[in-house]
Amino acid sequence: MPEQHTFESFAGELHLLVDKFSKGITEFQGSHYNEAKLRDDFLNPLFESLGWDLRNKAGLIQSKREVEIESPTRIGSGKKRADYLFRVDGRDRFVCEAKKPSTPLDKGPVFQAKRYAWNKDLPLVVLTNFEEIKFYIVGARPDSEEPSQGEYKILHYIHSLWNRPASFGMCWVVIPYKAAALTV
Repeated sequence: MPEQHTFESFAGELHLLVDKFSKGITEFQGSHYNEAKLRDDFLNPLFESLGWDLRNKAGLIQSKREVEIESPTRIGSGKKRADYLFRVDGRDRFVCEAKKPSTPLDKGPVFQAKRYAWNKDLPLVVLTNFEEIKFYIVGARPDSEEPSQGEYKILHYIHSLWNRPASFGMCWVVIPYKAAALTV
C-alpha cells in the first residue's frame, strides 16, 4: 500500500527536523559539516515527507525517476550537477540546489542555482542550506550581477518557523506534495 502523505504528517516531520537543526545549529554550521551530510540529515527527509520518491521505490531508471539526485546539467561547454531535479508525470519541473549551513545564500550560490534551472529550461529553482529556503522564478538568463532577481520571498530562517506559524502554511505551496505538484 502506498505511503500516505498529509499536511499533518509533513508538519510533524518538519517540526522534528527543525528541532534537531535548532539543537545542533553550532555543529551544523561548522566547517566539517558538509552539503552531503545536510542532504542526508535534513533535505532528503524533508522532501520525502512531502511525498517525493527520493529512494526510487518505483524502481525507475535515473532519467525517469521522480527525483534525480546529482542531475547532469550542461553549462556552456562543461557539465555540472544540480543537487536535485524533481519530475511530475515524467516532466522536469524544478531543481533544488543545496549548500551546507555555513554557506550564505548570496550572489554565488543564487547565480549557480538559477543557471541550473535556466540550462534545464525550468521556471523554478529552490536554493537552501536548510536554515534558509529561497525560491526563484527563472524567466530570463541569470545575471551574476543581479542574482536576487526573481526571488519569491516566502520564508527565511526555517529554524524559527514555529515562532511564525503564518509563514509555515504558505511555504510549502511551492515545494509541492507529490499529489498537488507544480503545473508550471
